[in-house]
Amino acid sequence: MSGVSLDSGDQEEALRPDWICADGAVAIEIKTLAEDGSERRENLQKVFESREDWPTFFGSVSSDNMFKHTSDPNGLQKLAIDRLGRPIKNHIRKANSQLGAYTRRSEGLNPLRLLVLINEDHEIYSPDLVCFIAAKELKRRREGTLARPHVDAVLYLSERHATVDKDQILFPILIVHGYGCGKDADKRALVNWTANQWADWQGAPPATGKASASDFSTIQNIPDEMPKSDFWRLQYRRSPYLSQLSDLQLRERFDEVILQYLLATNPTSPQPISERKPLFWIERFTHILEALNDRGLSMEQIDTNPERLTAAAKRNGSSNDVLVWLSKMQIAPGTSTQQ
Repeated sequence: MSGVSLDSGDQEEALRPDWICADGAVAIEIKTLAEDGSERRENLQKVFESREDWPTFFGSVSSDNMFKHTSDPNGLQKLAIDRLGRPIKNHIRKANSQLGAYTRRSEGLNPLRLLVLINEDHEIYSPDLVCFIAAKELKRRREGTLARPHVDAVLYLSERHATVDKDQILFPILIVHGYGCGKDADKRALVNWTANQWADWQGAPPATGKASASDFSTIQNIPDEMPKSDFWRLQYRRSPYLSQLSDLQLRERFDEVILQYLLATNPTSPQPISERKPLFWIERFTHILEALNDRGLSMEQIDTNPERLTAAAKRNGSSNDVLVWLSKMQIAPGTSTQQ
């Protein structure tokens, strides 16, 4: 893009953007999302878990699936977005100051003032989250005037998120227009040109309009070695064979796996040792947890009881010894067992 760096050392960083491109037509400030957000997310989780109505899940669950079980889903979602989105809002605030200072010194020029946000490999900054926060921040007003008038657009780049269109892997090049682009067609064209330049430099033409921000999911880092439980989760993600079941069918499958796990691990089990296979049933239980979490079914909704275990045993054609054994079991909350 024939970029010229403004990092000459003559001016403070707060008074200039990083680059001028296309003979001064585009001023670019680059910000990297270096904070992984884990500490911020953990602190927020502690706040949520202190609520009496907070549901119980085992494994990774989307925030929307958690919030829907509470008495204030909209309020909790707003709090989560505010906390997790602060790094994005801080970058927009700083870029607004830098691009504004450059504009004031460049009288007579009307460049596209562009903030480029680069994701440094953090899954928390999903395209839909960044789009929502950036759009809201660029529209925000303070005492009747725009709070961030000097950012014409935000361009978001991430290679931690992707989607698939037929046999092609697509990475997001997300454009969020501010007020400057909204009223200036030339600036909108320059933003698109900049996005195309990035795609061309990457060696692939842009697939404009083939996906929306919500279509992109996280690319999982697969290590050379991983615990069995993580591998089982990955295994299910690659082949979610339970996704076609209804909620009732999934709950019945849950009962059946719990039954087999109890028969495989309890020392008083009437099942022959050769038929127990505890590791196999732990694997199946892990798959079911992933399926439950995908649907946002909490453990409070799915937790088993003696009657359901007996029904599962009958569906599986279990022997009378198993039914007698179950009648002597007490199923405590959380699917634990006591003799």
